[in-house]
Amino acid sequence: MLLGSGVFFSLLSSGKIELNKYGLILQQTKLGWILAGPLQIPESNSSEIVSCSNVASNCLFTQNDNLLNEQLERFWQIEDLSSDNTKLSNEELDCEIHFRKHFEQDTTGRYTVQLPLKSNHTELGESVSTAIQRLKHLESKLVRNDDLRKQYHEFLQEYEDLGHMSRVNIELDKSNEIHNYLPHHAVVKEDSSTTRVRVVFDASSKTASGFSLNDVMMIGPVVQRNLFDILVHLRIFNVVITADVAKMYRQIFVHESQRNLQKIVWRKEPSEEIKHYQLNTITYGTASASFLATRTLHQIGLNCKDTEPIVSDAILNNFYMDDLICGASTIEDAIELKSGLERVLSNSGLTLRKWRSNKQEVLNTSLNKESENESQSQYVISSDMKGKTLGIYWDTKTDIFQYLITYKDLKKPITKKVILSTIATIFDPLGLICPCIIRGKLFLQRLWQLKIDWNEEIPGDFQDIWRDFIDTLTDINKIQIPRHVILTKPSRLYLHGFSDGSEVAYGACIYIVSTDDSGHSLSNLICSKSRVSPIKTISLPRLELCAALLLAQLMNTVRQALKLDVTCYFWTDSKIVLAWLNDQPNRWKTFVANRVSEIQCLSEHSDWYHVPSPDNPADIVSRGLQPSKLIHSKLWWHGPEWLTQSIDHWPSKGEIKIDTIPEMRKEKIILTYHTITDSSIFSRYSSFSKLQRVVAYILRFNHNSRNKDKLDKGLSHNELERATLVLCKMVQALEFPVELALLCQSKSIHKNSNILSLDPFIDKDGLIRVGGRLKHSSLTFEQKHPILLPGKHILTKLLIKHEHHKCLHAGSQLILARLRTKFWPINGRNAVRSVLKNCLTCFKTNPKTAVQKMGDLPESRITPSRAFYHCGIDYTGFYNLKDGKSRTRTLVKCYLCIFVCLATKAVHVELVSDLTTETFMNAFKRFVSRRGLCRHIYTDNGTNFVGAHNNMQDVYKILKNLNDNEKYYNYFKDHIIEWHFIPARSPHFGDASLTFEEFYTVLTQIEAILNSRPLSPLSNDPLDLYPLTPGHFLIGDALVSVPQQAVVDIPLNRLSHYKKLQQMVQSFWNRWSNEYLHTLQQRSKWKEDNSNIIIGSLVLLKDENLPPMSWQLGRIMEVIPGKDDKVRVVLVRVRGGIVRRAIHKICPLPQAD
Repeated sequence: MLLGSGVFFSLLSSGKIELNKYGLILQQTKLGWILAGPLQIPESNSSEIVSCSNVASNCLFTQNDNLLNEQLERFWQIEDLSSDNTKLSNEELDCEIHFRKHFEQDTTGRYTVQLPLKSNHTELGESVSTAIQRLKHLESKLVRNDDLRKQYHEFLQEYEDLGHMSRVNIELDKSNEIHNYLPHHAVVKEDSSTTRVRVVFDASSKTASGFSLNDVMMIGPVVQRNLFDILVHLRIFNVVITADVAKMYRQIFVHESQRNLQKIVWRKEPSEEIKHYQLNTITYGTASASFLATRTLHQIGLNCKDTEPIVSDAILNNFYMDDLICGASTIEDAIELKSGLERVLSNSGLTLRKWRSNKQEVLNTSLNKESENESQSQYVISSDMKGKTLGIYWDTKTDIFQYLITYKDLKKPITKKVILSTIATIFDPLGLICPCIIRGKLFLQRLWQLKIDWNEEIPGDFQDIWRDFIDTLTDINKIQIPRHVILTKPSRLYLHGFSDGSEVAYGACIYIVSTDDSGHSLSNLICSKSRVSPIKTISLPRLELCAALLLAQLMNTVRQALKLDVTCYFWTDSKIVLAWLNDQPNRWKTFVANRVSEIQCLSEHSDWYHVPSPDNPADIVSRGLQPSKLIHSKLWWHGPEWLTQSIDHWPSKGEIKIDTIPEMRKEKIILTYHTITDSSIFSRYSSFSKLQRVVAYILRFNHNSRNKDKLDKGLSHNELERATLVLCKMVQALEFPVELALLCQSKSIHKNSNILSLDPFIDKDGLIRVGGRLKHSSLTFEQKHPILLPGKHILTKLLIKHEHHKCLHAGSQLILARLRTKFWPINGRNAVRSVLKNCLTCFKTNPKTAVQKMGDLPESRITPSRAFYHCGIDYTGFYNLKDGKSRTRTLVKCYLCIFVCLATKAVHVELVSDLTTETFMNAFKRFVSRRGLCRHIYTDNGTNFVGAHNNMQDVYKILKNLNDNEKYYNYFKDHIIEWHFIPARSPHFGDASLTFEEFYTVLTQIEAILNSRPLSPLSNDPLDLYPLTPGHFLIGDALVSVPQQAVVDIPLNRLSHYKKLQQMVQSFWNRWSNEYLHTLQQRSKWKEDNSNIIIGSLVLLKDENLPPMSWQLGRIMEVIPGKDDKVRVVLVRVRGGIVRRAIHKICPLPQAD
């Protein structure tokens, strides 16, 4: 509706809403609300028209032409040289993790996924009113088109019949759950062979809060290969098959908890009540739909990777959206691949249809026979695989590529916008008709320089040029390009790439050459790319370099797409570019240096060759060619003739001579000279080889800066030897300055010099060497007169480490002998030992455990107490005993459970049948019944001991609940056994193990003999006939008695009869204290103080069951000092966690000096 300004202002009413800071407002009028002001379009939005719908009206707004101008300017830019970045963004990575965590597969094989929502998805507002309004607007259109209305209804009815959407109760919308409604509309595809009308759901429709479903949904990464890679790979197969997945989106369910975000409203007739539905599957139009569908397909391929590797590879690498494009070497392989794909995908609920192949035998194996018609013999290849007016087709019968290009808008005004849209819609993914399309791009560039508006009609002379271009464009339809580009059974494959640049454009093309065992060769164009030169004029050599970079990038892409072992050759007709590539990038100016650096990263400079301009097919790309001439260009389709010939016929790769190389960086070089007077250079490197090579390169730089004959290859043996001599000379100048000065003057060195006995002298290189007494031996000069070195210098240590590693960690004697064949370190034996002492590898082969001074005896060992009041327990064995008395009796394993009194050394031995907790408890009961109840038990961390301790704790918990009888409770409280566990693998924390000689007769005799051992020597009293033994304590005390009050010092006349008996018993303890206890003063081992282990130290955990090189590495996390502040127990962090060990079971690693 076109209104005059007077009428317009009379329609305005009061009411204005400012929408953003850019001046966009809503203005109320008598006709409804209107939108006015500048409209900010995101750069990522490629749409030219923005549609706004509300209750009052539907308005169309065109975006500002400035954005389109900026996009086209970027069309001419050449600065973006980066390749495809495969690194995922944070959101894409989150989306991938979300899919892996939430996808499910039911019993039928179908997949269920969850929508990858952002954290702000709760901000979705009310949306049902907008959906109802859009439905009414849609109904007004459908009423006017019965055919469209019928197909629209059939589409949604099928949606419901297949279970892809289901009706919901409107009452649920009043709950607290988040609900989102999607408006929908029709998309008509006239060229579709299956569904001409498709319903598309608008997930970008804003809710009342201003957010749409797509706004709160992550998009996800691209998981499939790009179409270019698939088509390049397609051209080497003998047999090709294609298909697509039927309704792929709708075969994958959305989790039930999220289906309320995919609701729609619909009714068959406007007179009916509006019904509410929820969509149960992935919905076309949602931001993450493409990712969820293709990622599910990708997951199917991953799941069958082990069982069906060929099928898995096809699913992972040969699907573009829902279209399958793959191939095989033979018909049999193609049939097997086809059946495997059908089997694997059908198991997941996906059906392949519309099969096509260049071999009819493959199609005859289809499970669903399709009628042969013309549509099946042509396969449309498009950027969105939906078909274009200007597109490329694959004819399956002739196995060739063809183009279908038509132009119907000849009467339409020719504007810059029309020309751009026409050129942009010519779909040529492989660049096979690149010379034709470049002519259109060059024409558009000329229009750009005229600076006319997009909708302004171009000048008349330019219109004539455009019409001529359109007339010749239809000749492209006559081009027939073989899909298969190699021999049937090739033995070798080669890739030859050509690049060229001109003042207007530059480009690259790649040919694949195949040879077989019979000597046949075939060369074919596989792909090409072109770029228009920038509007700002740059030099021709720079354009040639841009073309070379484009070729390197294209070759790298093709090589990865083919997945084959191919030899690559690069050709250019620019000698300047070859000169740039044969040198370091830092020699050239920034523009050239950046591109040379990237080319050298993508290719080897030795793979670049010079080609004469007449033989360069890339010249056709850079200058363009009419389609009628391109059809018959053998150079374009097959490359130069010598590609299929032997290397002898190739252009000669002679030395390139150029008088002046442009773009050379002009720099002033300032050289400074500094004499090293300290040893800082030696401490910078931890290996002699590195130090030697650094000095060798310094000497090479010095040589190259002074001489014309440059050294540019790898370091030679002479250079390394010279560097060694220079290092030795530096060390001698630092360590022996007085001796060096005297020897240079042919004077004798001082008598107090420590090198006087070696009879040193100066050689021709100015080095101090050992004179010695071996002048007349048959040894070499270096062996008779080794270079003198100080024993404690860093260089000497580096040389020792170097020899030590070369000799595979040999001993000090061998290292010193080898070192003295060339060098003579002063005090060499000590120097070698000090270095080898810190060798980690050598330490691991012979590790030394940590040692600490033997600790003081615990209180339980030196305090008088009843026998077995403090008791240590351990096992020994096993022993084989006969089972029964029959002739067929077998041998069974038995063990000894040893009970040792810590105070008296009394021993009790029990024979047990196994190492279980139950058996130990029975042995313990027998022990208590014979020897009395223990108060303190000391054991290791055996599972039977831990289990027994846990059983007792359970009993004590029950006894603790006897609060109603205080008498019983107090009695049991006094008799609770306290269990003490020593650190793991630390038997010395308990008591010494029994020796073999102590167990040489039957079990009861062992016990009697052990309990008869004297605790102390006989006294000097002739009336004292018996020494003090553990038996005194066993016989003189009741089995169940508890410790009594001391009565030894009370006079006999004051004691009752019972107390007198107690005094006799306690007299044994007097003798124990006076005669035996003092013998424990001496330490039998670990007599010296040692520094404590510190936190953070690296240690090896000693394990008797493994060789030292396999011992675990750990780090000290905590130290546990004893009462004397000596650390004997530590906590060590290892790979599996933190363990507790005594220091005698750890080996601290050596620390460097």
